[in-house]
Amino acid sequence: MLILYLPPEIIDQIVFLVEKPRDLLALALTCSTLSNVVIPYHIDYRDIRSPLRSNLWDHLIHRNDLANRISRLFVHDDPELHGLIPFPRLVDRNEDYENESKDRILLRVCDALSLMKNLVSLDWELEPPLSELNPETTILVENVWPTIKSSTSLRHLHLPYPAPWIRKYNVLSNPLWLIANLTSLTLDNIPPPLYPFPPAPCIASLLRHSPRLEKLCLNATSSLGTLPDIPLPCLRRLIFRTCIRDQEPLSLSPCPSLSRFLETHPSLESVEWLDSFPALLDDHTLPSLRHIYGRDSRNGVENILNTSLHQRRPIESLGQLRLSPMLFAALSNIQPHSLRKVDISHFPTIEDIVRLADMFPAITWLRVPAIDYRNEFSAVTTRTILTAEWPDALSRFQDLEVFHGVSFFLEPTQCEENLHRAEYLHSICPRLREVDHWDNESSAILELFPIDVPGGACVDAPGFRMALKERDIEDLDDRYAWREPFD
Repeated sequence: MLILYLPPEIIDQIVFLVEKPRDLLALALTCSTLSNVVIPYHIDYRDIRSPLRSNLWDHLIHRNDLANRISRLFVHDDPELHGLIPFPRLVDRNEDYENESKDRILLRVCDALSLMKNLVSLDWELEPPLSELNPETTILVENVWPTIKSSTSLRHLHLPYPAPWIRKYNVLSNPLWLIANLTSLTLDNIPPPLYPFPPAPCIASLLRHSPRLEKLCLNATSSLGTLPDIPLPCLRRLIFRTCIRDQEPLSLSPCPSLSRFLETHPSLESVEWLDSFPALLDDHTLPSLRHIYGRDSRNGVENILNTSLHQRRPIESLGQLRLSPMLFAALSNIQPHSLRKVDISHFPTIEDIVRLADMFPAITWLRVPAIDYRNEFSAVTTRTILTAEWPDALSRFQDLEVFHGVSFFLEPTQCEENLHRAEYLHSICPRLREVDHWDNESSAILELFPIDVPGGACVDAPGFRMALKERDIEDLDDRYAWREPFD
């Protein structure tokens, strides 16, 4: 029987079982009948990003069938995002709630959350954050946290740490610290350990209730002091950031709790840190490690790579590397053909890029800082580097597909010259498909690819035809952003 001959409610249930947005879109494109069901009632409700002050909540309270279809919910307080990010077209946009108290709005949000029986991911990022609510309010303890805790389908949770100076938010009986069965947890604005109510016991309680956690991200306002020593046998990814205040000196010593945490979680495949960094680890630590992103100026990456495993590590990606003789010695502990993705923050000379290519010929993704290397005051290199020096270095990366950081192209009006430059890059890196645009401040990058059909803006070359395509990027920060290995 054709699906279109089924009753509408059966069609609706079948569509509900399709989880991935791209599969939903493919289904919607088959015919207008399915499009009229899939797009407004399913695609629009799987992934929602809404401001806190919105009539979305009343809409969902009255349409619990649509609330049931929400899988991912992002709550924010940025009015500039309203209308630019996913939001159901069936909901009228108005500003009737601008003058309403945050407590009353939160009560409606709780009512709507309680109807989302299939909610998998909840990201809660508000400005001002929840910690700036009236200290006497009971909305968080009596409504918000219990509602989130009661969601049996929730697996990913992203929250700001609530009011560290208020005792009732920090007692272990608070429903927030009893949320269970998560596979991904992100906590922002974690207070220092010397507050009247230190965060460590509360975070430890959260971790104990989610023993099958796979991803943990902790963003602290200063040195966290200690990581909860909780066994998480399924943990694959750790992100540990400490945002040092301007008046606080940067620590030049490694973080013992981070080192201990890494040594006691052999299942980790990806490790990222900011400011804090691990010490030299025990032998045979992190046998499953594949991705390292160490944003510090010390030797945290070297400390991990120099751990003895009696064999080279199969590392696939490295982020924010500061190339140096000490680092190259540590990089020799990586399998030459395993490394595919490298993000460099500092390199003394272009010869260091060449040496990297010779050590790891299978690199497909490379980023260097997007600056003018002819400027002798640049802190990224120890000497000026001309644009003409890059092609010889890039020609060593025969598997390179993506290269960010050096502007090879002119303004779009000079299309013919750009095509010749693309043709040349393709000749030295035959797999290259994405490079920087002509301007470091542009919100676009350039894709280059050979085409088999005539037409369009292209030039002839022996054996292939080259074309250029400009791709816009909404967020300039995403242009050079590290692409997370598991996302």
